[in-house]
Amino acid sequence: MPTHFEMEAAKLRAKTTIQDHWQQIANTYTLGWRGPIEFIEQDFPIVRDQILDIRHQISNELPVLFFQTRESPPKDMIAAVPFWKDTGNPFNCRLVAVRTLNMDELKLYSDFAQAFWFSIQMKILPDPRDRTAFQSAIQAWTGEKLFI
Repeated sequence: MPTHFEMEAAKLRAKTTIQDHWQQIANTYTLGWRGPIEFIEQDFPIVRDQILDIRHQISNELPVLFFQTRESPPKDMIAAVPFWKDTGNPFNCRLVAVRTLNMDELKLYSDFAQAFWFSIQMKILPDPRDRTAFQSAIQAWTGEKLFI
């Protein structure tokens, strides 16, 4: 079991990951979140098709994060889906994209999503179902550009 010092260090790393990488993401994408997975599968068949093997392990407490380009409808999208593995780690990430992601992108979006989920789980960020409070808290760490 982690010590208080280790937990505080992990919380700081999560916040720092978000703060260090949000501008790189905002150069191309806006951030959104949604759940439960049943609604996402209905609206985004690409997600449904790429999570079949982990469907029974998807977290009900953590949102799927969406990174979408700004035009309407978006021309590019990446969904980060949280799931549990047999290890009990709730922050595993399956990235679903409309295109092939390179290694740098895989790391960037996975790390970013995992930092978000950890921050939610540790109550550093508010419950994402309270959309206004959640977005306000994220913007305090990042900036408005991540959402427009």
